[in-house]
Amino acid sequence: MTSEERKTLDFFLKWLQKKENSLAPSSGDSLRTEFFADSNIVKLLQSEDYRVLDCVFKWIKVREEAGKLASLKAADLEDDALHSSLLERLFRGKEVLLEAPPLNRGYPWHTLIDNGRSVCTAHEAKGEDGTVKLKIEDHLWDITEKVSEYEYVVEFPGHSGTYRVKKSTPSKLSPWEIAREN
Repeated sequence: MTSEERKTLDFFLKWLQKKENSLAPSSGDSLRTEFFADSNIVKLLQSEDYRVLDCVFKWIKVREEAGKLASLKAADLEDDALHSSLLERLFRGKEVLLEAPPLNRGYPWHTLIDNGRSVCTAHEAKGEDGTVKLKIEDHLWDITEKVSEYEYVVEFPGHSGTYRVKKSTPSKLSPWEIAREN
């Protein structure tokens, strides 16, 4: 998040904090309507502010639809916004994905989806159910096919699509590569 994006976000959050007792927005859409209906606010906005605010309201809507929005209170939104890779993605001009991407060390792996491939760490590990999985970037993936000791076809649980994970050279020191198959 750039300093200008943060400034616009703070401006919105301060407005929301002042209005929390008098507003009772039932959704992000109604919050957006209330915000832009405030003529004192609109006259202060620059064109870049509108772009940032569009991203913020889109982010709120996506979180609402996914059932991941705790509240529309400024303090809750601020903490979530500052740690959101989705909001960062929207700020960079990228679209919302149809399904959340697989995880990479606990964070959405947007680059894997955007580029279709990445370098990763991987090794076999037992899942909670005792089955052999492939642990990729600290997350267990289901193995749909073990081609060889250095090549697997895998799926991230709960996500569509398969990925091929392999080493370009069969050395313990060489990195693994992951690429989307479909």
